[in-house]
Amino acid sequence: MAERKVKEDNIMIKKVVISFLLILAIVTIAQNSHSLSTQQTLSQKDQKEIIEKISALLKNYYIFPEKAKEMGFELLKRADDGNYQALSDKESFAKQMTLDLQLFSHDKHLTVQYDPQRVKELRRENSRPSGEEALAIRKRRYEEQRRNNFGFQKVENLKGNIGYLDLRIFRSTDHAAPTAIGAMSFLSNSDAIIIDLRNNVGGDSSMYLLLISYFFSSQIVHLSDLNNRLTNSTQQSWTLPFIPGQRLPDVDLYILTSRRTFSAAEAFAYDLQCLKRATIIGQSTGGGAHMATRMIVNDDFYMFMPFAGAINPISKTNWEGVGVKPDVEVPEEKALDAAYVMALKNLEKKTTDQDWKNKLSSLRHKLEENK
Repeated sequence: MAERKVKEDNIMIKKVVISFLLILAIVTIAQNSHSLSTQQTLSQKDQKEIIEKISALLKNYYIFPEKAKEMGFELLKRADDGNYQALSDKESFAKQMTLDLQLFSHDKHLTVQYDPQRVKELRRENSRPSGEEALAIRKRRYEEQRRNNFGFQKVENLKGNIGYLDLRIFRSTDHAAPTAIGAMSFLSNSDAIIIDLRNNVGGDSSMYLLLISYFFSSQIVHLSDLNNRLTNSTQQSWTLPFIPGQRLPDVDLYILTSRRTFSAAEAFAYDLQCLKRATIIGQSTGGGAHMATRMIVNDDFYMFMPFAGAINPISKTNWEGVGVKPDVEVPEEKALDAAYVMALKNLEKKTTDQDWKNKLSSLRHKLEENK
């Protein structure tokens, strides 16, 4: 009888515990749901504060100051007119901010993002890491770049003594200079050079300056001006007065481009084109002439904002939004063949060695027949 009583008491205790746990779970879910709802929604006061912060960031850092003032004014006016009242959802509010900013500016780089986790990461990135942590980060980045040969995918001597370089990204010369110098040394005996930027997404301006300087004499050439709102300064870019190895100011130069060609790779092609130093072959590039960065609005939102842009001293403009237009437009998969044939044809015209002329002509005809 006593055993039965103990069993019944145990069963009763288990039921009470289970009931308590179920109630606790329900309360927790409800609290989390309420918390999520609070996190995801915006009051009109919140909206106004966010728009005021966006306007301030635009005014202080956006690449075009006058346009920044106009955009800030328009956003605040729309908020005062109640245009955003129905957008209590943070995700929807961010999308609408982006749509309106791009409507006013026609700048596809300018966006507002709702991403609390990314904001936390940005704050960590903006804080200065310790010496050991900074060293570990640099080592990791160096290894990642080294394993990809700092973007130098292929260097080759094509038949007819045409140099070919397939470059996928412009890495900083802090680490990549020896590789770049080696590649240019390999190409130094070429009668013409093809640089393939069809898969180049851009990168560091120091590599752009080093490589472009090989194709001019030691007399420096003005390449571009960079207007920077973060520093309120204008930085001029000139070819380098000294480079390791041989300069190639008279070598025929051909640049291959595609829609993927972007940023510093576009600058390389655009500046050479404006100076009539290279022939651009392929497709119009991506159209990213402005430098952009992420700026924190508050704990939930950040902006992706262009703060600097290159201006070419010859064209007085850049390729933002329109891309670099090729001199010879062909599908990207045919760009290398087109450049190769053009290089051979031009070398035929230049050479006075009849035997070499015949060899170049024969090679060109074979390529044209296989097209």
